Amino acid sequence: MTETSRDRSSRTSVRPGFGHADEHNPYWSFSVVRTESARSWGSISAGIVNRAAGTVVWRSDYHRVAYALTDVLGTIRNDEGPTQDWPLERDNFAFRPSGMTMQSTVEAPVRNVQIPQSPTSTNSLFRTSFEAAP
Repeated sequence: MTETSRDRSSRTSVRPGFGHADEHNPYWSFSVVRTESARSWGSISAGIVNRAAGTVVWRSDYHRVAYALTDVLGTIRNDEGPTQDWPLERDNFAFRPSGMTMQSTVEAPVRNVQIPQSPTSTNSLFRTSFEAAP
């Protein structure tokens, strides 16, 4: 029987930052944040994250892509900027660059897929993609 690409992915232990990547990010220390499951495919990891209502802080050396599995209603504040309304509808993406401090408050529990990505891997991916373009 042939091994499928799905079989070749590896489940990581469900812990902060999906393994060692991003484990020092303060986000993972908040009790309202819980990683439901995580997987790794080489240099890319993804996890399904459940978050209760409340406020958390995200600060990381990793970029983050989040895919909303539920509607997100709340506010967001980037670095020292003003607080802004932050609706993110289900089935939409959000991106946070590395090195930015984000404080977010959600009004109700939310669920999303999070993909922390090192800037080196991201730069390599985009460079490869653009070099392959005609």
